[in-house]
Amino acid sequence: MMATNNTSQTQRIVQNQINFLTSSIDDVTGFVHRWRRTHIANLLTNYNEDLQFKQSLLVQLSTQETKEGEAKEALTKQLNEERAKVAESEEKFKNELDSCEEQINELNARNKKLSKMLKQMIQFVKSQKHAFFGYLAERAGDNPMTWAAYQEILDNLDDDTLEDRLATLALEDRK
Repeated sequence: MMATNNTSQTQRIVQNQINFLTSSIDDVTGFVHRWRRTHIANLLTNYNEDLQFKQSLLVQLSTQETKEGEAKEALTKQLNEERAKVAESEEKFKNELDSCEEQINELNARNKKLSKMLKQMIQFVKSQKHAFFGYLAERAGDNPMTWAAYQEILDNLDDDTLEDRLATLALEDRK
């Protein structure tokens, strides 16, 4: 009965860890998607506003024939600088996105590792169940035990004694 409770408790712990890791991955993925959309929208908005402003300046300057050449050169230079800034921002964004994707991959790898470890822990608990029942049977000897007798053994047994006994039984089982 206690082994079932321990297995159930271990399974709850495993499920909680899996839920936590899944939630963390979902949070990071959601953040990356939101950040990417917001960042690109802001870049496009700023770029469009700059472009509209520069287009209106070009219209005004075209009416002034004497300064048309200089104004076009200045605006072209400024536009190219803005394009370079946008390209630089896009590159930074791509690098940050790659970094976030690497983090997601690392979290996925850790999640797989933890899942494997938790499965191994569950198998270990299941394998130790028979050693525990063997210990209880050894304590009972030839006398049939009632549940109250099992409960008394469990109540009088501290964790260190049980752990030591299970380790001893596990070693004996290997022989």
